[in-house]
Amino acid sequence: MNTIPSLQQVEEQFRLTKTIDPTFFTEWNQNLLALTAAEEANCDRIKASYLHNSYNGSLTDSTINLLLLSPLLYLSGFCDPPFRLPYYSMTVPQLLTYMMGNPEITQPIYGMVTNGDTFLFIKLDNNRRTYALSDDFSLFRQSQNELYGVLRVLKQLKHQPLLK
Repeated sequence: MNTIPSLQQVEEQFRLTKTIDPTFFTEWNQNLLALTAAEEANCDRIKASYLHNSYNGSLTDSTINLLLLSPLLYLSGFCDPPFRLPYYSMTVPQLLTYMMGNPEITQPIYGMVTNGDTFLFIKLDNNRRTYALSDDFSLFRQSQNELYGVLRVLKQLKHQPLLK
């Protein structure tokens, strides 16, 4: 995969436009499924484990995958058929480049990036050459466990049409 370091370069190379239209990417913040008490407890445990393990410094990608991504993907059902998840450590420009890898895709596709501390969701509509970003979900937010929101979005995206 070619490394494209900036959103400007991705937009120019693929003739993409970022939209801030709130009606374009509603999947991350509207009509989300509620979490069960067990799912919330799992999110609390995942967050506490991550914060404990990252206290002394940065974590490797594989540790972030072990502590955060794998548990969230299992909880949301993305590890079960019919899904197959490639795992790559990517920035937003890299993920958009990866998502543009199949120009025949006719329905919107979604992605997620994390550095461990924050999560960000992306929607790409290849037909309209448009993409949007969600708000970021931070594990350092004191007022609430943002992993609840991450899991709710993952559960919502799981119900989007599958790529054929």
